[in-house]
Amino acid sequence: MKKFIAFILAMVMMAMLCFVLTSCSDDEEGGEKQTVKITSLNANGEEFENEVPYQPQRVAILDYAVLDMMDNFGVGDRVVSSARTTIDYLSEYTEKMDAGTIVDLGNLQTYDMEKLQQSEPDIIFIGGRQSKNYDELQKIAPVVYLSCTAGQVVSDTLKNAKTVAAIFGIDESKVTELTAGFNARIEALKAVAQPEGEAAKTAMVLMYTSDKSIGALGSGGRCSIICDELGFVNLYESNADATHGESFSFETIAKLNPDYLFVLNRGFITSSGETSNASVVEVMTNSLTSGTTALQNGHLIVMDHPDTWYTAEGGISALDTMLADLERVLLP
Repeated sequence: MKKFIAFILAMVMMAMLCFVLTSCSDDEEGGEKQTVKITSLNANGEEFENEVPYQPQRVAILDYAVLDMMDNFGVGDRVVSSARTTIDYLSEYTEKMDAGTIVDLGNLQTYDMEKLQQSEPDIIFIGGRQSKNYDELQKIAPVVYLSCTAGQVVSDTLKNAKTVAAIFGIDESKVTELTAGFNARIEALKAVAQPEGEAAKTAMVLMYTSDKSIGALGSGGRCSIICDELGFVNLYESNADATHGESFSFETIAKLNPDYLFVLNRGFITSSGETSNASVVEVMTNSLTSGTTALQNGHLIVMDHPDTWYTAEGGISALDTMLADLERVLLP
């Protein structure tokens, strides 16, 4: 009986040893890898619990906000393919595309699916522009879709940063460190929009295109941080095309007479930089608008970094840049 028990114990030990050796072999040969559970969005923009690779080594980027976060977390060297951008604080990655060390996927709207697949990513980060191709992208690698809800840009930026940090094994204290000054800056801007003892200041938020047309943005659209979070009262509310605004005339601006005019120069992006902010100011300053409170007080604000506002909302450096664009005029 003792010999039989000894035999059984020996067999169990051999089985355990084989299991350990097999596990080590799987790790070395790229077998089963660690995963982490996060909350992200599905193809319909609904939150769900998503299990994705932990500490991914090969990352494909179709969301500049996530590239921004990776850069701030010090893991940007894991990017193997990305959409091209003109954003200055991400220029390092464009230079790597030019050098051929990062695969250039094209732009956010018409990215090259074949090149994306050939880059063999462990994970793909996308934004709203790519959500229609979610299922197709999922066939290449696990997809993480993050976004900022209008009116919650600041809080969603923090939430998404913590999600990205969890994927890369970055401690949340790093997120806290990188975003530490934002609340004080936001409160200072709120004080301009809502002066103590006075009525909140009124505003119009406009989108300018390369053909010199303008559209008004209501709540729930781009630049929502200005009215929905800082507290300016939007004089032109509309549900029409929250992405690009509703077309209207300069007569409307004169009639509504806002205290502030905020203008996002989309033409800078669509014309590859040929539509300058100076040209926007020239068009926006005319006989119909010059009598408004906004222009009388020098409150025509054309955002200095339109590509950040239009394509990268939700990133850490993006939020810093957007606040700085507003502070330049509102907090002289």
